[in-house]
Amino acid sequence: MSIPYHSINLTSNTHNELNLQLHPLKQTQLKLLQFSSKMVDSNNYRFSWKRAGILPRVGMQGKCSCCVMFACTSLFSSICAKNTNGQTILFSKQQIIDCLPKQFPIGKGDSQGCYDTSFSEVLSYVKDYGLCREYEYPYQGKRRSSPYSDAYIEKNKCLTLGEYEIGLESYPEQRILATIDRNPIMGVIPIFQTLQDFSGNGIYMGRAGIEEQKGCHAVLITGYGVENGIKYYEIQNSWGIDWGDRGFARVSRSLFRDLTAVYDIHCKDGWKG
Repeated sequence: MSIPYHSINLTSNTHNELNLQLHPLKQTQLKLLQFSSKMVDSNNYRFSWKRAGILPRVGMQGKCSCCVMFACTSLFSSICAKNTNGQTILFSKQQIIDCLPKQFPIGKGDSQGCYDTSFSEVLSYVKDYGLCREYEYPYQGKRRSSPYSDAYIEKNKCLTLGEYEIGLESYPEQRILATIDRNPIMGVIPIFQTLQDFSGNGIYMGRAGIEEQKGCHAVLITGYGVENGIKYYEIQNSWGIDWGDRGFARVSRSLFRDLTAVYDIHCKDGWKG
């Protein structure tokens, strides 16, 4: 699904002005924004959170169909780090893999017992039950036959979820970019063999020739830009650092759907964002 096009007059900083009107930034956040941005002209500019010190390490999901869990927990970690001056808390993907079926039917699943799901289902689960840290419920790369107990999760949960929004692609482009200026977001892209083989050079444009789509894949969106007139989102993937540009890539904005933002999370340690 293509994102609606609305022009941005970068020479007058229209986009940054809109962002500040919608979401006044703290001084520390302004420093992050200045550090992460580089705007040249309307055909070449970029914004990235990669060097701001808030992103978790690139994950490796392996054979388990759990890209949505990786994208969601990476987003939670990024928001956490941004609100704690770079303190990284990794949240449990395994808890969601094991426990989501209690709330939603999942079908047969793959050879690892993992299964397809959606941002809507995962965020709904986290909002209802909270989330433990990674070390308290570590990733196994498959669905456990015996999930940790509800009592254990209730005792050890660190994160609770407040407001979030799915379907940002229906908004004007300026509003989407302003949201990414505040925090990374998530999105879904189609899987083709060319995506799986992508080396990270240039911008990934999607299907090559008559390639068949293999499915859909959830990713963390860590930035955006334009290069030679081509609009893209920068992503952090969950296929390890040997994929793309050490786990990152630039992907044409036209390939994304289900753009999702989290506006409100709370941590047991007292911060909220």
